[in-house]
Amino acid sequence: MNFTIKGNLRGLLCSDCELPVTGTSVKIYKPAPDSRETLLAVADTKQTFHQLTGEELKAKEKLFIAEGKLQDNGNFEVDLGQRSGYDGGALEIDWYCGNSPIKIGPGPKKEVSLQFHITTFQPMWQGNKGDTQYAYFEYRIDPKWFCRILSLFDIWVVCGIVTDCETRKPISGVRVFAFDVDLMQDDSLGNAYTDGNGKFTIVYPGDNFRKTLLSPWLNVEWPAGPDYYFRIESSSGAVLLAEDRTRGRQADRHNAHNCFCVKLCVKNGPTDTSWPWFTEVGNFSITSDIDASGKTLMAKFGAGGAGYGFFGSVKLGGYATKRVPTAPGSPLYYRFLYSLDNVNFTKITAAQMEP
Repeated sequence: MNFTIKGNLRGLLCSDCELPVTGTSVKIYKPAPDSRETLLAVADTKQTFHQLTGEELKAKEKLFIAEGKLQDNGNFEVDLGQRSGYDGGALEIDWYCGNSPIKIGPGPKKEVSLQFHITTFQPMWQGNKGDTQYAYFEYRIDPKWFCRILSLFDIWVVCGIVTDCETRKPISGVRVFAFDVDLMQDDSLGNAYTDGNGKFTIVYPGDNFRKTLLSPWLNVEWPAGPDYYFRIESSSGAVLLAEDRTRGRQADRHNAHNCFCVKLCVKNGPTDTSWPWFTEVGNFSITSDIDASGKTLMAKFGAGGAGYGFFGSVKLGGYATKRVPTAPGSPLYYRFLYSLDNVNFTKITAAQMEP
């Protein structure tokens, strides 16, 4: 009888954010003769996960059955083979981390090679084709363990979601930039696009926030972790959110852990910012504070009221794309028109615009 285990291994960064584990392989062993297989098979996997010592690894050598390489998405497949003498009972599953726990991030650390015991697993075998039996094993490494493992390799991760501030709907396809507040020069840590669920993940080496103007001779970060602030741009370059650097000194962003999860929102966030989109006239929202005739519906910050109009210089707020959407390398230029009768329109000249 042939036995094959298919599965997936991922590491949690926080409750709703994870990374596929791509570090080398999953190894399968027979349980030790004196182990309590039944008790171990039903034990909480959060309690059984641990790093194996040299003595433990040596003791397991004769019990080794097979291993399967982890793919980029964390999937693996292990064929236990007929020669192993395996008869369908409980198995020990280990993760061989090697010298790099994930594919993205800093390069492998040659001086580090780690292996972790996940759990004792009693497969629920099911027949498929021929005489092969299949079982599925899926595991999420607890954030306390996974973030600690990443720190051993100096891997830092920002994981988050971008939504519309009012509707709370996720915004996909926007680019999130992460920065660290520094005494002499702020550090650009990395950037990533949001997926269909508005989620993004930025992975970078610790050296990205330790660099100073004197690097590589002097790398200093005080305090020990980064102080995050963010910028969000549309796919064509329109700035949707630009946090002030002082945001990074606030308690929830200051001296952050190597696994940092964040929720960001964009005011009046568009789902498509390929074209200019104005949302405000002065402090008044075009969609909720101004009627169809162009008059205000209420007072805002002591100005206006019901039925008021605008005069003098008018400040427009919104999103202005930097580049031509169909030709991203070309800068985008704008012109504005005005009308006294809503029929005939005239170009606004440079002399009519405030500096």
